[in-house]
Amino acid sequence: SRGGSRYGTWRPKTLDAIHVATAETLGAELTAMITYHRKMAAVAQSRGLAVASADGGVPRLQFPGRNAQVGG
Repeated sequence: SRGGSRYGTWRPKTLDAIHVATAETLGAELTAMITYHRKMAAVAQSRGLAVASADGGVPRLQFPGRNAQVGG
């Protein structure tokens, strides 16, 4: 590996790194980053990002059922 990781000991896959970097770029515009990846959540929180996940004690977002009608 060349140099240290900007994420400490976590070596993210490309899409995971993009997820965190995008959340950092959005900054104050972002209410919370949603992930179910425990290490990603810990890294994001350590970098000052709010994280929503089932493992983080934040309730899951509610989505309509598969058969729900949208828009009447």
